Amino acid sequence: MKQIFIATISLVLCNFYTSIAQTYIEVTNVKTPNNSVVQDTYSLTSGDLIYNSTQLSALANDLYYNYNGAELIEAPSYKYNCHAYAWHVSEGGSKVWIGRYTVTAEDIYWTDGSYTETSESAATKVSYHQDGNHSAIRLNSTWYQSKWGASSLVKHHPNDVPSIYQPSKTKKYYIRTSSSTSISISGPGSINYLSSGTYTVSPSLSVDWWLRKDNGNPNGAMMVYTGSSLTLLSMKAGSASILPRSVSEELTADDDDIITRQDINGALYYLQARYGNAVSLEFRIQASGNAELVAITPRSISLVSSEELFVSVFPNPASSQVTIDLTDNVNGELTSILSLPSNTISSIEPIYAVRIVDVYGSVVYTGEKQGKTFDMPVSSLPNGIYTIIISDGIRTQQKKFIVKH
Repeated sequence: MKQIFIATISLVLCNFYTSIAQTYIEVTNVKTPNNSVVQDTYSLTSGDLIYNSTQLSALANDLYYNYNGAELIEAPSYKYNCHAYAWHVSEGGSKVWIGRYTVTAEDIYWTDGSYTETSESAATKVSYHQDGNHSAIRLNSTWYQSKWGASSLVKHHPNDVPSIYQPSKTKKYYIRTSSSTSISISGPGSINYLSSGTYTVSPSLSVDWWLRKDNGNPNGAMMVYTGSSLTLLSMKAGSASILPRSVSEELTADDDDIITRQDINGALYYLQARYGNAVSLEFRIQASGNAELVAITPRSISLVSSEELFVSVFPNPASSQVTIDLTDNVNGELTSILSLPSNTISSIEPIYAVRIVDVYGSVVYTGEKQGKTFDMPVSSLPNGIYTIIISDGIRTQQKKFIVKH
């Protein structure tokens, strides 16, 4: 496995070298959003790399274990490199190689005003500009995605890239200049109780979706998902689980908010899409009666709620492993974090970003865990005090624990 991995990662430079026997033709049809031609851009005319399933599995494992949980997204390819992926391919462009002989070809994307330098938290594009010659897209505060030269397309943490990219040095962050991007939302204007609605944006972009309940606070919006579409489910307010009863059970239930008593003029929500510093108009959604809208995504479920996320760690102290239990505080009672039953849209459990840091602030573990309860091995950690930090993308909570062998 290591031989496959090392051979692949040896190709990670974003420039290309003629010692690799591939044939390219220069192209002039790759342009920035402001219509500037991107110079030093080439299209592959000879055969591409071919990996079988065994090699890809080995590569995926090595990426995961050697780059702190990095995920293989696409197989190695001579067709495109990091600059092409970040600035052109990820925006729907063809697979080309940008900057075959120069290290500044991608600069045109910001020097012609197509992109504007911004803070990391607002950015969609990242340039490892200081001696690194690497580009990436920013998925969220935890994950970037980039093509490692002729090697793989990889989802990774900001600094978990090959050392040749100089990840510890200064990066620059960019967003699409807003004057040339206008976003509009399409989808249903109302969602009935126990029903869902899907929302998309035009043009098709991976946007940050923000949702707020009409409770008199215009600044109360929360980001619930990042992607090109969003599905919202209407559920009973304060429920400890989504769809706790079947519709037939709901119709005969003896309580104050059964489905037959749900008022269509109930809760009012406003949905907004944000892409860099481009912001859509708020989209008005009516939810039936005493309802909450829950964002259903391919990787997580996020309540539109300001309730606190609780973390329990046991045993504490621990010697071999700790068990993490996550709960929400809903209406003053501890209830399990929501997960979709198998008879709804899908059997999805929340996915959490997890970090463990020691008393010196050094990160000793970072990765993702799925579900409301999971185990973490600690047998390899030295004796001492550690902090586990957990985030669902909206809320972040931390808890101290002791390792004692």
